[in-house]
Formats: sequence, C-alpha cells, structure tokens
Amino acid sequence: MINRRSFLATTSVATLATVSAATHEFAAPSDKELKLALVGCGGRGTGATNQNLNTEKGLKLVAMADISRERMDKSLEILKKQHPAQVDVSLGNQFIGFDAYKEAIAQADLVLIASPQGFHPYHLEEA
Repeated sequence: MINRRSFLATTSVATLATVSAATHEFAAPSDKELKLALVGCGGRGTGATNQNLNTEKGLKLVAMADISRERMDKSLEILKKQHPAQVDVSLGNQFIGFDAYKEAIAQADLVLIASPQGFHPYHLEEA
C-alpha cells in the first residue's frame, strides 16, 4: 500500500528520472548496445526518445508500451523515420494496456517513462 509520504517520495524520484532521461543523452560502452523501452508513447515520450536516439550509436529502441494502439503506432512511425537504424520494435514488443509497462520494462536496459505522473510510482517500482 502506498501512503502519502511514500507516494510523494516516489513521484519526486520518478519526476527526476524522467527529466534526467529527457534532458541527457545516453551512450553505451563501445562493446555493448543499450536496449531502450518507452513507456508512454504520446508527444512527450516520442520527443524524449527522439532526443536520446540522437546519440552517436549504442542505443536501440526495442520495446514500447501505451494504453492506446493508435498513439503507439504514430510514435513508432515517427521514430522509425527519424532513426531507422536505432528503432527495432517488433510487433511482439509492442504492449498495449494498463499493465503493458511491465512487459516493456522487462525487455530493456534503460526505460523512458513518459506516462501521466499518477502512474510513475508503479512504473518506477517495476523498473
């Protein structure tokens, strides 16, 4: 059960993690490719993923989760056009629904959480 104090602490950490992920570019060590999952495929999630895929190399989007198939399809289309070599999200790694984040997170080394803030504690705990 989440009480007010733990909710505030968790959402603060989740917000910092989201802002940090959105404003910093990640680069994998030269011998390893980092697998990225996107949770929340709206405009903010698509934009943050685009920014992070602008790294030199070593980062690949492999999984996505959202509650809307249409929003995910639009996001995936945009990201594939902008980063064809770094976007490899098979149909099996496209997860729809309120619990979809669990499946996407399990596929990745790094997670971008761009869902509504009320869901951040659950997504952060899973990550």
